[in-house]
Amino acid sequence: MSNRFFLDIRVGSLAIKDSRTSDPCSPGLNEHTPGVIKYWNGFVKDICCETCGHQTRSEWRVRPEDEEEATVLCAALNKETK
Repeated sequence: MSNRFFLDIRVGSLAIKDSRTSDPCSPGLNEHTPGVIKYWNGFVKDICCETCGHQTRSEWRVRPEDEEEATVLCAALNKETK
């Protein structure tokens, strides 16, 4: 049996979603996406060239502490529903 609640991690976004109300075809992820229980927005990390030190690109990232919090909360939600 699969868990009712699950983590959805996308580029710079993290959410706990309810499998009963989520749309599996939804292309986006934000606080208004169907099935989202809790949402965290990430941050932009500048990536610099190791040789010259100049910024070469930026990437969206999820904070490790947010992912840890989401993992614990998701497990607790699934434990309550069993």
